[in-house]
Amino acid sequence: MGVYKGRLYGVPSTPATTGLYWNKALFRAAGLDPERPPRTIAELDDYARKLTRTERDGRITQIGFLPTEPSWWPFFWVNFFDGQLWDGAPA
Repeated sequence: MGVYKGRLYGVPSTPATTGLYWNKALFRAAGLDPERPPRTIAELDDYARKLTRTERDGRITQIGFLPTEPSWWPFFWVNFFDGQLWDGAPA
């Protein structure tokens, strides 16, 4: 993230560590292997659908994945999956 033209200019810093945490019991209940977290965006989407529970009236009682928590870092997702926020070209 802090690399420009192959040279490191800075590194991101934060007082917290972000990672993908999963509840093995909920994985088992959803029919997922509790020892294998998702490895791709497609798997993450699939796992999230399988882990989400709703009531008949549509209320969500269990969310499979909530990428906005904590709310100050969702813009980093693009970096976690080798994306770019800007291609360097003028708008």
